[in-house]
Amino acid sequence: MDTALSWRRIYLDCDELPIRHIDLSFGINYVRRPVKDGRRDMFRHCLEWPALLPTQLKDLVALLNEALVLPMTEEFDALLALDWYKIPDDDLPPEAWDNTEVGEMVRQAKYFVTNASRQRAARKDLVRRLADAMVRHPALNSAFYVVSVPGHQGDGTSTGELIAADLAARTGKTLVSTTGQPRPERKDDRSVDLVGMFTLPMKLDAPCVIVDDVYRSGDTIRQVARVARQAGAPRVYGLAAAKTIRS
Repeated sequence: MDTALSWRRIYLDCDELPIRHIDLSFGINYVRRPVKDGRRDMFRHCLEWPALLPTQLKDLVALLNEALVLPMTEEFDALLALDWYKIPDDDLPPEAWDNTEVGEMVRQAKYFVTNASRQRAARKDLVRRLADAMVRHPALNSAFYVVSVPGHQGDGTSTGELIAADLAARTGKTLVSTTGQPRPERKDDRSVDLVGMFTLPMKLDAPCVIVDDVYRSGDTIRQVARVARQAGAPRVYGLAAAKTIRS
């Protein structure tokens, strides 16, 4: 997404998804203007505010450039991942692809069980990056709750749940721990029916961010989002560290 900023206008080269994030963060307080002839080869949108641009708009636009703005679903108001898990390489089979920096952090946080200090350091780095993304995104940062996604063991100790707890502590938000029954991993068995498997311990009277380490098909995090809606959350946002290329 390419941008050009002036005192009242922002020019964007993107689809509608990033604009949805802007709307959620600042409201639709702008007017869409035609992009002038000299800029049509660079930009698709021109948004004009009646006064100065919102103070956090530049940071949000930079974040939306860096991160993955994931397609919206009916369960989420906005959905974001820090980066892909893998770096595609047409000359190699997918199992030989290198990890992105974020993907490697996730791998170490999940699987370095014989190196506890490295595992903790990787999780700390992921939490720092997720917190930075949240602070730069006014809509996500306005959420009162951080909601966890249960791991397949159902014991509250999955990497995603630990990251959600650490992120809530770092950002000063209230952690809501979703409970779930033990189940096969979704990457191994997609036939598992998740409906009715998750519960929240309380009603949600304010916006929430559902946090997970990896977004694959999205089936699990979307089911948690449905439960959050049923619990009363007026806005439901999703934030993941890494997105797999294959769902």
